[in-house]
Amino acid sequence: MPFLPSTQIPRPKVLYKPYQKGNKDFLDNFGLSTADKQLLRQQIGQITATHQLDAKTLPIPAGKTIQQIIVLRIDLLSQQLDPHLLAELDTYLGFYTLFHLVFPDGTSQYLIHFKEKLAQSREGRNFKIVRHFQTDKPLALTYQERDLDQFYENLVKQAGEEELVGGGASIKDQIEQTERLAAMEKQAAQLKKKMFAEKAMRKQMELRKAYKALEEEIQQLRTSIHSSAPSSKASF
Repeated sequence: MPFLPSTQIPRPKVLYKPYQKGNKDFLDNFGLSTADKQLLRQQIGQITATHQLDAKTLPIPAGKTIQQIIVLRIDLLSQQLDPHLLAELDTYLGFYTLFHLVFPDGTSQYLIHFKEKLAQSREGRNFKIVRHFQTDKPLALTYQERDLDQFYENLVKQAGEEELVGGGASIKDQIEQTERLAAMEKQAAQLKKKMFAEKAMRKQMELRKAYKALEEEIQQLRTSIHSSAPSSKASF
């Protein structure tokens, strides 16, 4: 991932490393449960702030919502990471983040949360996590975005490329479309299962009618999503 040299923090700041003076209590600074802190310590060997992405380090102006994104390198102790734990931690952090996950076998991935700033901090939480996206593909950065708001959305879109559907006006629209389609498809699968399991002919016909109606609705949504999607991938 080609971060500009200007974005690199001169002395990467170690935020958390077990048994290192000054860092061992990092996880205690937040409202995490005892169980979550224990699991995080079992899975994470070190957290380091490596890059600072903002108007001072990038040729991109600050956005209305986002003025800074911090890249956090997470050195993991195993090949598995519970994404719920990282999401919990990210609600307490006071900045937008891009996580660089580094696994023991040397492979790495990027994880980003599409999150929204709370109007007022609640029990130490600063953000609401809408959805997380994780990818092992390199993220293409050209630094041609209008502002940091668009830059952040492009990071989310690239990380969520294999999950997101449609091409809504905003990443939030795409997430809503994706989740609505998934919910409808799940409901259709349940109806189909009930339909084949039903022995009473009349009830079976009712279920078949409901299933077909839902399938038509799903197809209409897919058509709508397809027509709203851009003809080609956005150029970052």
